[in-house]
Amino acid sequence: MDLTKQQRLKIFRILEETENGVNLQRIIDGTWKDVSRGGGTTPEFGYDKVEASKEKIRTYWQELQSKGYIIPIGNYNKNWFKLSPKGKKYYEQLKSSATEPLDVDLDSVIFHEQLREEIRTLFEDGEYAECVVKGARLLERLLRNKTGSPTDVKGVGLASLAFKPEEGELIAPYCQEKSHEEGFHCLYLGAIKFIRNLAIHHSETLNDQIDNLQMLIFLDFLVRLLEKSKPRKP
Repeated sequence: MDLTKQQRLKIFRILEETENGVNLQRIIDGTWKDVSRGGGTTPEFGYDKVEASKEKIRTYWQELQSKGYIIPIGNYNKNWFKLSPKGKKYYEQLKSSATEPLDVDLDSVIFHEQLREEIRTLFEDGEYAECVVKGARLLERLLRNKTGSPTDVKGVGLASLAFKPEEGELIAPYCQEKSHEEGFHCLYLGAIKFIRNLAIHHSETLNDQIDNLQMLIFLDFLVRLLEKSKPRKP
């Protein structure tokens, strides 16, 4: 399923409660019980565990059942279900991504206006890996625009065209020595070789929210430094 962060979280909550057996109708009604801990003393789970409308829960449930993640429990009536082996694997896959968005205000950590507005919806949904992708693409786009480079110059070639010491199209801000310029150049090479390439080609590996947020903040820093750079005079 192609899901947003919030959808993954809701589905994870449903699977979490279905793992040991649950009554579908009680989920819909908001009074579900876990049958595996029976004996007349089964605990009830609050409706806020899923935090979705009844219609949404039914839609998610039907999708999960159609994919074979949820199966009926034979010893109970037709409303009782549990996770299949396939469903348990899917549940484990969701664990790393089905986490609440961090309690962070976008406007307090990202200062470049264009970047901030491009990622706002994704950020508020906790989709930090996708924010990193957008940030990396924006950095590359702004590098190209500021250097006026052709479209066949990409990646590290673009970073070097812009900031190679004594040769680049742009003069890096704050630098007082050649070693500063070399370090500045390395910042952009690293951002493209590591963050940009990882985010665009292997975004599924970016499953640590804090790491993703810090990558995004770093990209914001590079975009703002790029704005402060000046064209190198002939």
